[in-house]
Amino acid sequence: MDVDVDVDVDVDVDVDVGVDVDMGADLGVYEDEHAGVEAGYEEEVYDGAAKTYGIGTSFMKTFNSDEYAVERMDNPYFPFASKPDWEMAAFLLQSELSMTDINKYLHLEFTRKLPLSFCSSRELRGRAEMLLSPPRWKYQTVLTKFWTTKTLHVFYRDAIECLQLLLIYESAERAVRIYYGFMTGDRAWELQERLPDGATLLGVVLSSDKTKVSNLSGNRYTHPLLISLANINSEICGKGSLEAYIPLTLLPIAKFIHGHQCMRGILADRLFHQCIGIVVEPLEQAAHLGVMMSNPAGFSRYCCTPLIVAVANFVSPFELTAFFEECKQHFLNGVLTPFWLDWLTADPSSFLMPELLHHLHKMFWDHDLRWCIKVVGAKEINFRFALLQMCIGYRAFKEGISDLKQTLGQDHHNVQCYIIGIIANAAPAEFITAIRALIEFRYLAQAPWFTDEKLIEWDGSL
Repeated sequence: MDVDVDVDVDVDVDVDVGVDVDMGADLGVYEDEHAGVEAGYEEEVYDGAAKTYGIGTSFMKTFNSDEYAVERMDNPYFPFASKPDWEMAAFLLQSELSMTDINKYLHLEFTRKLPLSFCSSRELRGRAEMLLSPPRWKYQTVLTKFWTTKTLHVFYRDAIECLQLLLIYESAERAVRIYYGFMTGDRAWELQERLPDGATLLGVVLSSDKTKVSNLSGNRYTHPLLISLANINSEICGKGSLEAYIPLTLLPIAKFIHGHQCMRGILADRLFHQCIGIVVEPLEQAAHLGVMMSNPAGFSRYCCTPLIVAVANFVSPFELTAFFEECKQHFLNGVLTPFWLDWLTADPSSFLMPELLHHLHKMFWDHDLRWCIKVVGAKEINFRFALLQMCIGYRAFKEGISDLKQTLGQDHHNVQCYIIGIIANAAPAEFITAIRALIEFRYLAQAPWFTDEKLIEWDGSL
């Protein structure tokens, strides 16, 4: 873990139990709170929410009370020798270099002349592990009713510890009629009304997607589950370098031994929910009972953790085959116990949210673009794309688009920028109008904030 601390904020405040303290304004946690809010709008505060309950802990308190605190009194960059030494370590650890490449670099004659406190990647890693560590990884063996090709293990972190780590991003947002984050919408107020007086709402965001990690051989996949807080400002969540999403677990990818291929898919879906159910159990308990956590200033808050967003590709009956056939008739996927079953206030119609990549850009690629190819013709549309003048920042499609197989979200975005001009004078006017309306709808949906008037305009674009 990399620790970069320039300023140590010393907070010396006596707080009585139940006193509501606005830490956002005092500590500058979120100074530009109402960026983009037009004049004439009023701020409305939920009375009785997010009170503090005495002094808790903070990152700096924990950092300054560990076993190496005495050494840092003389050398604030301990376990590294100096600031240049720490900067070199931070650069190497944050780079994409492997441990072998770091070793090669550290053994260069030029590098060996530098006054570094480490001379190998192993020693560098050892010094980094002396710093305050993030939540530790654990594992648990997962038992399944049907045979798999290998024993399954789920690797995970404590979900509550991950949320505590994310609280360094806590903002002072409150519900206003400028919609620029979860805390400014009606859903946050509805959930706050169901919490005890003084409780702090920590909206849990889960995100998962199966990813292939071997390109040429090996057929290796990983299935990470990430966790974040809906309280964090959307601008911070949108920047990967700020690490607003923390890896919570690595889900096992099983190969079930079953003669029916469709049954393997059902069993995989059930395993997915079974594993996530193991990992999120502390969050379910905190949603029911609450848990005391510390805010960035070191004050204790009584927090509840409802599930706000789950982004994933979701896909007992003892006679599983008969159950599967019955599920197909009702268009069900055969998962009997989804992981959110016991999660208080969890509503699939609310937390299964559309997201930009799959529900906007990929939806255009899979549907709107197919319609355009059908109307204009694959040969004609490929020819028109091949004639396009290349623009800086956009991809050129010199071979056309109808036969593209592996594409990214950026490619989908680029095609949307071209498509209206491409199909002009080659498709009926009514068809072009419909495609343009859908593209405008997707464009407006990506706005950083909304007002009631903007929402009406967005709805009217269709």
